[in-house]
Amino acid sequence: GLFNAHHRLGYVQKPDSVLHASTRMTAASIAVHVVAGHRLPKPRADGKHFLCPQVRVIIVDHQSRSVRDTHAIQGNGFNPVWDARLDPVEVTNLECAHIIFQVLTTGAQPVCYFAAPLSAVRRGFRTVPLYGALYGAPV
Repeated sequence: GLFNAHHRLGYVQKPDSVLHASTRMTAASIAVHVVAGHRLPKPRADGKHFLCPQVRVIIVDHQSRSVRDTHAIQGNGFNPVWDARLDPVEVTNLECAHIIFQVLTTGAQPVCYFAAPLSAVRRGFRTVPLYGALYGAPV
């Protein structure tokens, strides 16, 4: 996730809160509203003609890991609309926290994902590029 903020290039230095004990950690409350998706890929091993996607949002901090799930959309992988406001997550160190979006199908089989450091995510409406769960290729 950290290399996404630097276009997958270069060296990523540890945050000051990790390097120096005297540096204050930045705490925050993170609320996520999953709106919709479009043209989601089908899992390769799935012989069904449709996808029942759900989104799992994972926020990883240096002290905790929080998982929030949306409801599954039955039979609509082309343009699913969740419009799900997930419960807020308290993050104790914003500089070390990451957010992971996973699109899952029936049986919690991963289809695609996106990961980024929370320090690189800005407030407001955002779209995220999804990568294949198997090899990480863009979807």
